This record gives sequence, structure tokens and C-alpha cells, in this order.
Amino acid sequence: MSALFINTVFAASEVALLSGGELRRVEFAGGAGSDKDELFVALSALGVRVADLDFAVVITGPGGFTGIRAGLALAKGMTIGAAVRVVPLSVFEAGVICGAGDGELRIPSTGGEVFSTMIKDGIDLENYEIKKGEPNLPPLDAGRILEFVSGFTLAVQAPLEPLYIRPHYAKAP
Repeated sequence: MSALFINTVFAASEVALLSGGELRRVEFAGGAGSDKDELFVALSALGVRVADLDFAVVITGPGGFTGIRAGLALAKGMTIGAAVRVVPLSVFEAGVICGAGDGELRIPSTGGEVFSTMIKDGIDLENYEIKKGEPNLPPLDAGRILEFVSGFTLAVQAPLEPLYIRPHYAKAP
């Protein structure tokens, strides 16, 4: 199995390649202030050959607007250009896979705020809020996420759409 993990929604972004049972990761500075080529440099450092991928997972948000768009653009390019199956996951869904239990799940935003939702029986109830608070998101483990997703087969390609919680007219706090 050869699978790619793409998480560009936070300032500390990551791509990881699981191939032949070995997980290799590259972290890089993502977001609005980053060099636009850093994602491709990271992919090159991993030796990713898109044609060899069985599937990829892309984190769709919430998070930084620029980072979300970069990850989704790469994922859409892989589906269109190489027919790679791409599985979109929100940060909340990835958090559940990585061990977040029932209750409120809070992920970092800006200005001391968090994006929040409630988790019940391992399901994101999609009642999103932005509020003050401390994040409690478990570390996103690329290997665990890729292994989890590898156990499922998609009959059709799921839509690759961003999860934006802030309205488009939002201003910095």
C-alpha cells in the first residue's frame, strides 16, 4: 500500500507517505506567510510519485484559509490528473480517529479562539462554534489516519470541499 497524508490547515503543516509499511513525514511552515513552494518541496523530499499512490487523505479544515486551499488544490489535481482516490477528512474527524472521545472537541484558531464541535459516539455532530478557549485536539497521527482509512473503499470520489467555519467576511480579532 502506498498512501499520502496532506495536512496544510495549520501553520505547522505536514505531509506523510506510508509505503511498504514505512511512514515518512515532512513538516513545513504552512499558511498565509509561507513560501508557496514549500508543499512541493516537502512532497519531493518524501519521493512521492503520484502515479504509485493507492489513495491520499487531505485535511479539509477548519483552519487557515490559504492552507486549506493549498491542500485541496493538490488533492483535486491528483484526482483529475492521475485518478488518485482522495479521502477528505475534517480536523474534527481526524481528531476522533486519533483518540478524541465524546464531548467537546476544540481545535486552535487565532486570537485565543478555538473552533469547537461536539463528539458523540465517535461522530462529529457538526454543531460548529467559534469561541474563546484552549484547544484539546489530540496530535494528528498520519500513520493512524492512513491505516484507518485504508480499511474503507469509496464507491465514488467524495467531494473535496473546504470546511470553513468563519464567514468569508470575517475580520481578524
